[in-house]
Amino acid sequence: MWFDQADVNDLTLLAQYDVWGGVPAIPLRLPGLGRYGRYQFDRTILLQRNDLTVAQRREVMFLADHFHRIDHFEFFELGPDADERALRKAFFHFSKRFHPDVLREKNLGAFTEHAQLVFEYGQQANELLTTDESFRQAYARVTRLRDDHFRHQLEEERNTQRKRLNESKQQGVLPPSSHLRGKTTATSRDRRSEEERAA
Repeated sequence: MWFDQADVNDLTLLAQYDVWGGVPAIPLRLPGLGRYGRYQFDRTILLQRNDLTVAQRREVMFLADHFHRIDHFEFFELGPDADERALRKAFFHFSKRFHPDVLREKNLGAFTEHAQLVFEYGQQANELLTTDESFRQAYARVTRLRDDHFRHQLEEERNTQRKRLNESKQQGVLPPSSHLRGKTTATSRDRRSEEERAA
């Protein structure tokens, strides 16, 4: 699903590039989480014997599973304000890990096809961002707007949760146990003491 709450001229221009011009409706990297967020890696594949580092395997699995669900800037671990120089530098580091010439002599095992697809995808995204200025600017504007819109929604949700929590406290209702995670209440301390005495 693409983000469509942007300037109609930008959206019209990007639509000419088919899926390559689509900006995913929400950023893949969520606040407070690392690059991979809550992504679940298949450990049986991740731990297979091959010549890739664990970091390369994780990156290949993650990116191959998110084609066209990750914006082009996120793909290279950049923000939408990245200029052409930053993009070229990011692609250089990407190529050092995934260029076919770098991986030619290595045993990639189950990662062979995915590594090739990841490089081809990155090459296409980089070409669009570094050689087509009108595309890069429109894509960056829409991505920035999407990020701002997403942050605004998160803030509204947090404010709603805070408001509900305050209302519950005023009514003398304890919050769900998930809000107490990591905190020891007097009741739980008393219960633990009784269990220890009984044992």
